Amino acid sequence: MHKLTKSIYFLYFVDILIFSLTFYFFKYLFSIEIKTFIITTLLMATTWIYILWLKTLYLPREIKFHKVAYSIIEGITLGLISTGTILLYFNFSQVYFIYLLLSALVISGQVLICRYSFERYTKIIKPYKNVLILGAEDAGAAVINQIHMHPLLKYNIIGLLDNNEELQNTEVNSNKVIGKLTDIHQIVKNNKVDILILCITGKIEKQSLKAISDCILENDLRLINYADAYEFISQKVPVCSNSVDYFIDLLANAKKPFYNLLKRIFDIASASIITIATAPIMLILAISIKVQDGGNIFYLQNRVGKDGKEFNMYKFRTMIEKSEENGAVWACNNNKDPRVTPIGKIARKARFDELPQMFNIIKGDMSIVGPRPERPEFVELLNREVPFYNERHCILPGWSGWAQIMYRYGASIEDATEKLRYDYYYIKHRNIFWDFSILLKAVCMALSGRHG
Repeated sequence: MHKLTKSIYFLYFVDILIFSLTFYFFKYLFSIEIKTFIITTLLMATTWIYILWLKTLYLPREIKFHKVAYSIIEGITLGLISTGTILLYFNFSQVYFIYLLLSALVISGQVLICRYSFERYTKIIKPYKNVLILGAEDAGAAVINQIHMHPLLKYNIIGLLDNNEELQNTEVNSNKVIGKLTDIHQIVKNNKVDILILCITGKIEKQSLKAISDCILENDLRLINYADAYEFISQKVPVCSNSVDYFIDLLANAKKPFYNLLKRIFDIASASIITIATAPIMLILAISIKVQDGGNIFYLQNRVGKDGKEFNMYKFRTMIEKSEENGAVWACNNNKDPRVTPIGKIARKARFDELPQMFNIIKGDMSIVGPRPERPEFVELLNREVPFYNERHCILPGWSGWAQIMYRYGASIEDATEKLRYDYYYIKHRNIFWDFSILLKAVCMALSGRHG
């Protein structure tokens, strides 16, 4: 389940082929020597394909084509800028920049055409994995919902099995309950089932358990439990009150001494580089805030960190003074929040208001990547409403995070619950290379002025 699907391998292959052939064509057009051609081609192809990966264009999920087109153009433009900057540093001649620009234009057109053709093709080919869901309660509905949201996986849901008499012949997210667990032999035989997804969170009757195990052995079926299926499909973890054992295993991954040492070095290095690189921006922003209304430049906000300890998080002030004198409220969209100042709207758009948090990272209050720290007032509320919410504090909170990359700006309990699913996926699977990729994705999103 944790391998890339064939369609994703295909996209990688096609993009690499497009990049290679385009660069090779322009090599002869501009009479570029072979050594320089190889170096620049490898540099440009690696940079651009990596940026397209950061833009999540290789994930097996359905995205509207105009959004795909926007992301491709944005990704290749960022790649063009980054590669052009490197060439400028090594004093390459003007012909290389023309070669680079024309290659980028041609590649953009070709990738767009291929993505459009791929999208049309995936809509007409038949699904290649027949899936049977065992359990028609909330867990089964959640897995079906995720499968519907990721059609590129090409999972064909045969139906659901459940022992509850009241659920027989009813529909769960447009998929029918077609029998009981003891009917599994006949249903698997009639529908050529490939995968069973076990979505029963309670006890299974002995007779039903024997029918499932016998069917798996006789038909060489793959059985995937609810949590693993949900994780693979959605890249987040399920959050429900029945997942106690799952969360015990998850929290066991919170203690990683060697990783934590590497992470601390990575945090200090990244925060220092970002601080130095953005020092002119921070100076201009500080002056602008002061000139705008004469108020405070910085805003200290109480947040909950590792092990539930509170700390002061630094931010550039983006709201009018005393905007929260009546208490904390959920953040909302810049354009809909009358408290946000004109300078604040610009700063928030590119996340410049959060640059002072580099000092929190250097101090050790935060990490460069992790779950975003929440305010104590909201933590208290969410602990009551959301199962296992407090367990997210088992690691340092982050300036950027998987939830921020994958989900929109949160402004409610429902949003906090959804982000928690991504936070726990990060806690379970985190490693230093993924941290680096998340940081790069966060920077790409900031440069494009978009949040999760």
